This record gives sequence, C-alpha cells and structure tokens, in this order.
Amino acid sequence: MTSPAVPPWSVVEPLLDELLDLETAARERRLLELAVADRPLAERLASLLGADRSVLDLDAASLLALVTRADTPGPEAAGAPPAVDGYVRLVRVGVGAAAEVFRAEPRAGGPPVALKLLRREVAGGALARRFLGEGKILATLSHPGIVRFLGAGETAAGRPYLVTEWIEGEGLRAWMARPESDLEARVERIAEVCEALAWAHASGVAHRDVKPSNVIVGPDGRARLLDFGIAALIAEGGDRASSSDLWVFTLDYAAPEQLRGQPVGPPADVYGVGLLLFEAATGTRLWNRSGRPLALVLSGLAAERPPGPRGPG
Repeated sequence: MTSPAVPPWSVVEPLLDELLDLETAARERRLLELAVADRPLAERLASLLGADRSVLDLDAASLLALVTRADTPGPEAAGAPPAVDGYVRLVRVGVGAAAEVFRAEPRAGGPPVALKLLRREVAGGALARRFLGEGKILATLSHPGIVRFLGAGETAAGRPYLVTEWIEGEGLRAWMARPESDLEARVERIAEVCEALAWAHASGVAHRDVKPSNVIVGPDGRARLLDFGIAALIAEGGDRASSSDLWVFTLDYAAPEQLRGQPVGPPADVYGVGLLLFEAATGTRLWNRSGRPLALVLSGLAAERPPGPRGPG
C-alpha cells in the first residue's frame, strides 16, 4: 500500500499561518474544508496546531477526529431511510460529504418533495450551523430558476432537514449529452442559470458552488439552480462574502480564491458559469483536478493554464 505524499512545507506554511490567525471556531471550519479536499494536508496542519497548546484549545487527537469525520461516509448512507415525521416513501437519491437527499411524499398528500438531511455524525457542529443557514437563505429566494424552499425541521433522532420542491428532470451534464442538445440549446440553459444567479446576487446571496450537478433541467426544458448548501450573504461592500464560512467544494469547479481560502462572492459564481460554458462548448470539463491533493493543486495554481478549445466528441 502506497503512503500518501507528504505535503510540501511551501504549501503547509502559509496555510498554517492563516489558521493561526483565525479564532477557534473559524479554524475548525477551515480545517474541515481542507480535510474534504486534501486529507493528508489537513492532518498535517492539525498535528502541527495540536502540538502548540498556546494557540489552540483542542488537543491533536480531537483535531484529527474533527478532520477525519469530514470525509468519512456516514453509516446511514447504506441503511434504511430515516423516519421523518409527516413524510412517507422516502427514497435515497443522493449522498454528499455532509448530507443525503431523499425523494419523499407528504403523509397528508400532495406532490413529492426533496428532503435533505444532515449526516448524523456532523449534526451538532459547524456543518449543522451551515446547513440551517442554507434554509434561511433559500427562504429569501423566490425565482423560477431556483429550487423552491418549503420548510425545515428535525427528526426524532436529532437530524436537521430541509424540504424543497421535487423537480423531475436530469442533471445538466446528462442533459447536454442528449443528441438534441445542440450548442444553442446548451447556451440557453446556462443563460437561465445566469438569470437565477443575477437575481440571487441582487437579493444579497452568492451561490459559491456553481457546477453541472447543481443544475437540473426539468421536463419543461428550463434549467434550475439547486443546492445552496455553501451559499453566503454578500457583504455590504457588494461582491465579497465572509472567508470564515465552511466551504465543501469540488476541486474541478472551485474558483482560485476559493481554493486559497480567501473571501468568495459573486465573482466565483461568474467563474463557475464560465466553466459551464466551456463544458457546453467542448463536451469536457476545463480542469481535471479530481484525486489530486489540494497541496499539489495550490502549488501549481499560478502556473495552471487551460487547454485549447476543442469541440464536443
């Protein structure tokens, strides 16, 4: 079995300095973010921080436990659907780093809904606060291009959940693979995403996780924006959001400032739209960082250059 590569000190040192400057809660959130993207890097940082009790009130073992839970699959992911009061016939349709999503039917009748439940092992920490924040943000947004928020609650087992409308359809990437999905139609769908984002920005919200899996094309042919799980309120300055929020992002679609742990706002959404357009025009994603340690991505970020354009197929 090959041992994971040791992160270079040139990458570790600036991140360590950044973490030392943060308050304890913000430091934990940043470690969780790094753990999802690069487990060895986060463990190295946690070990260094735990070695100095004067800068952190958690010991190394506690920090490493915090880091470990960020990318460990939850036991509920393979088990029976949880009991959620008021809803029946739950069918698991997706599992993420922090939550799982079910299609469900209201016990009282009516159209199906989407239930997003926080994973049990993170139900009481920073991820729970971020999760509940998603509901508050969604409640402020009402636009035909944004999934409609219906409510929130907590299961008898203490797991917070959000309820949104259920949209039959398929993800943007699968839809773009259809033979009838020509370039003009693809650009039209992404233009609809732009309309939804513009409305969110005008309402003071940045999505910060624009990628094909967060866009669904419904039976009516309209694109809708999903998953405001790492969205943030835009600061009064107009284009930046707090850098202390917990971000669990996808390396291939993260903006440079997101990778560096800097404040992330509407410009990152514009960057994400650019990646969608590249994929629509070429049939491939611009970056292929999946599986690479965040330390290597960061060390090569300044020199990273996009490949030349090439058409689908």
